Amino acid sequence: MQVKLEAERKIRKQLSKRFDAEMEKLDSMKAQLKISQEEYRNALQEMFDRQEKEENLIKEMAERYSLIDFEKLDKDQRLVAQYIIEGRLTEARAIINKKGDIDKRIKENQRHKDANAQARTDLEKSESMQQKEQEDLAHDLFNLAEMATIEYKWDSALFYMLKRYSLDTTNAQWITDVALKYIDLGNYTEALEWSNKSRVISEKVLQPDHPDFAVIYSNIGLVYSNLGKYAEALEWHTKSRVIREKILPPDHPDLVMTYNSIGQVYFKLGNYAESLEWYNKALTIYVNKYGEDHNKTKELKEKIETVK
Repeated sequence: MQVKLEAERKIRKQLSKRFDAEMEKLDSMKAQLKISQEEYRNALQEMFDRQEKEENLIKEMAERYSLIDFEKLDKDQRLVAQYIIEGRLTEARAIINKKGDIDKRIKENQRHKDANAQARTDLEKSESMQQKEQEDLAHDLFNLAEMATIEYKWDSALFYMLKRYSLDTTNAQWITDVALKYIDLGNYTEALEWSNKSRVISEKVLQPDHPDFAVIYSNIGLVYSNLGKYAEALEWHTKSRVIREKILPPDHPDLVMTYNSIGQVYFKLGNYAESLEWYNKALTIYVNKYGEDHNKTKELKEKIETVK
């Protein structure tokens, strides 16, 4: 838990600087009457929507880092993970790049895969080498994608996630990560296809109320919302909500994400009363958990004001 919280804090610090700069610019444009009140309100809503996406991004990244067994990583991989969390992306890339061209390394990994079929006597050694290389490649491709995401280089982030997926096409989490990158790119048709692919694989191995389904259903809901299919969006966000309300304590931050998503769909439908109801559910959690003066509480209150 401590690793997750520390990662969230450091990543949030990087992204909040960008948000503050954009907010200052927007307020300046409003003060100089360069934009109308309606344009200001729409721009604010877009910023808060993006901030919500970034909040999901922060939690996803922090969650993934909290699941990494750093004791099993070599020195370089531990340094790369540390540098990414601290925003030292140039240094993180330098460590990965010193190992050689990533495509050449993938080809080398594939060569070792092929070598496994060459001779039975060398099979065990070759498989061990290939597996270690594949794990190392997966970490590096993941880290390259994370760095690209932090820099808003969505195409590059997707590129590396697809490369990682090619190493193991049955890994549901990796498939979900590809779907998330398509969402970032605004390619919702592909995002829906990949989210459903992850769902189908997960349904074969996980219990129906497994936390992974809450994430998958939430992603599908987000895709439908962006496609303008709000009935379908509400259906999938509700599926996600049911799971999270079942397995999480009532003040868990992930419920805030779910309630915000539902509130956002109602906002887009123009049903502001219903939207406010769900945003206020989220606000109640933040007030009880963090207090009235916490930044998260204040930010959510500001978002609610744009709906009123």
